[in-house]
Amino acid sequence: MIATVNSPATQVLGPIEFRVHGKLGGRVRNLMILVSDGGFILRGTACTYYAKQVAQHVLMGETDLPIRNEIDVI
Repeated sequence: MIATVNSPATQVLGPIEFRVHGKLGGRVRNLMILVSDGGFILRGTACTYYAKQVAQHVLMGETDLPIRNEIDVI
């Protein structure tokens, strides 16, 4: 379920998304950060599990809210 506009996660998504994209340097293609149930969902595709882990750790450094990592490694 995608959270409502008034959720705490939705209010900080813009700045967080900008910083995460900047720190990843293109390691995750089609990266999307979605808001769900008071937390975040990471989606996209990566060539390595390391890139998937980096994306999660970068987001963890930006927020204390729960994160679900759904990035596919291909």
